[in-house]
Amino acid sequence: LAEAELRDATDNRKLAELEHTRQLEIIRLKTIRSPVNGVVTERILNPGELAEAGVGRKPMLKLAEIDPLYVEVLLPTEAYGKVKQGTAIQVTPEIPAGSRYRATVKVIDRVLDAASGTFGVRLELPNPERKIPAGIRCRANFPGIDATPVGKGRDPARVRR
Repeated sequence: LAEAELRDATDNRKLAELEHTRQLEIIRLKTIRSPVNGVVTERILNPGELAEAGVGRKPMLKLAEIDPLYVEVLLPTEAYGKVKQGTAIQVTPEIPAGSRYRATVKVIDRVLDAASGTFGVRLELPNPERKIPAGIRCRANFPGIDATPVGKGRDPARVRR
């Protein structure tokens, strides 16, 4: 009788382990993971709402990836051709005050804005420790180029996500 009870207990334990594994798989199937490491900027679906899968599905969240950050810079047309892709540029953001970072030129606009006399440059700024918040003003120091603001109220550079 004791051996039969031991076998029953052993079988029950194995069944409990299998049920635990099954429940973990169910949770894994219902868990949503982001493809990027970022910050939620907007929640489109609320808890309890039905999330659809497949083509034509509605997004649940808007995420902002904050590593790396992008620095959008407006330069005067006189600087066109002087900026090269891959160049390291010193960037000084407003926050944290007094900090300096190195960013790399990734994109140079091929179309100039005749009305403002500027063209855009995008820098990629690594932010692995997430010390720099997105959306702040900054200064980008291009050697040999005067990157002062063009026009009233214009920022020469701004960190974007």
